[in-house]
Amino acid sequence: MMTGIMTIFEMAISFNGQQIDSSPPNDLYFGSTAQTADRDLMTLLAAPNLLDSIGKSVGVNRQPLTGLSLCDQLMCRFEPSFQNLCDGGNSYDAILFAQSPAASYRPGLQTTSSSPALIGSCALSSPKSDHRVLISPSVSKELLELERRPYNLYSCSLEDETTCPFEKN
Repeated sequence: MMTGIMTIFEMAISFNGQQIDSSPPNDLYFGSTAQTADRDLMTLLAAPNLLDSIGKSVGVNRQPLTGLSLCDQLMCRFEPSFQNLCDGGNSYDAILFAQSPAASYRPGLQTTSSSPALIGSCALSSPKSDHRVLISPSVSKELLELERRPYNLYSCSLEDETTCPFEKN
């Protein structure tokens, strides 16, 4: 019995002598160009009356753009050389995108995900293909919510993949 108590005591002393590394791993996203691009795109998507400014599907019910039409209007908004794609009142936003890393993003491989949240999304990729952004139309059925937040943004950092892990079916 005394041996057991001594063993426990020696183990406690050895644990006390060890350094515990409780620092979290470095977050490569924090402060990166990917974070800045995400922030700038979220600022655009949070703009009031976004459906009016980047165009909308025609008809009685105003619906967000989808797929390549959405990509064209986003590219029009943040890249001056894409002005020939602009519809309606959409145009280059120099205030938001003149210095933004998002201005160098280009339409990438469109998602094949069957997730309702990602259907009809515009996929954008960074020049180094290390960051992927999906901007998808909202799946909300409420008109007020659709007017307030017509698009959602999803993004991920890429290493050897061409699509985000959340795109897998």
